[in-house]
Amino acid sequence: MRSDCDRWQGLLSALLDQELAAGTAAELSRHLEACAACRQELAGIEEVAEALAVRTEPDPLFVTRFRGRVSQDPFLLPGACRALALRLMPFAAAAVLGAWVAVWVSLDRDRLGELEARALGQVALEDAADVDPVLGVALEPRLDTER
Repeated sequence: MRSDCDRWQGLLSALLDQELAAGTAAELSRHLEACAACRQELAGIEEVAEALAVRTEPDPLFVTRFRGRVSQDPFLLPGACRALALRLMPFAAAAVLGAWVAVWVSLDRDRLGELEARALGQVALEDAADVDPVLGVALEPRLDTER
């Protein structure tokens, strides 16, 4: 009879919620008439369902107590959060600007090569042993012995 109980154990909650087809519900009801273990399991499920269904009304003074606590703690006030956000705005703008410059510099490699060449001095490319393919600048000058 235990294998029959295993078959019905998973359907006990569905029986309580009236989610079973009529034929299946009738079979389970017949099984419950004969099986004390399954009736006990169903009683436990009913007990839990009743405990969860109990509703309590909220405390009517909750809102009053909450507002009193908020008025005592300035960090909970919406205005304090707004003031903090306004103070941090210049730092956020600087971070966005810095990120934009970093992206611009990394994408504009030709311009960066020109700036680097001006800063380091012009080296004739024909005198260079090797040229950086990204920046377009000479990596090292050729030695006179190579000419």
